[in-house]
Amino acid sequence: MKTALCITNCSGESPQRLHEYWSSTEEPVRLTVVHPYDLDSDQPLTKETARTAKQQAESRLRQWANELLNSGLGDLRTETLLADFYLALQLHLIIRKYDYLLVIDQQPVLSLALLAVVNQTQTQVRCLTTPAGTFRDSQPGCVALLPPAVFAVAC
Repeated sequence: MKTALCITNCSGESPQRLHEYWSSTEEPVRLTVVHPYDLDSDQPLTKETARTAKQQAESRLRQWANELLNSGLGDLRTETLLADFYLALQLHLIIRKYDYLLVIDQQPVLSLALLAVVNQTQTQVRCLTTPAGTFRDSQPGCVALLPPAVFAVAC
């Protein structure tokens, strides 16, 4: 079974894009969806603020994932992570092996270092931000190492 990683901010039409992708693939895919969250810059890191932020993130992710799960598709795993987008992506690509990195939300600008991690892990990038049924792929290890650019451009 192939594995895929999707980092999401739990907004937009990303569940629909994932559903379109998932239902169009012919091979079984185990999808891990990670929702990174952070504390407000003016909040101190305490047990209470961390717990509250985690509960809010889990609630957002649960609601977001329910839209996808209602379609009855495959193997879905969800996680929240107290980290920013960059750290969540880097940690997951380094500690776990993924066949695909699914890009659906408006992703922030990625650094050369993160693009290098994608290349080194031989993860194939699939951009799902194109119209339904037309998903763009990169070859494993072939994400262009350009100056920092919007991630979808590197696909």
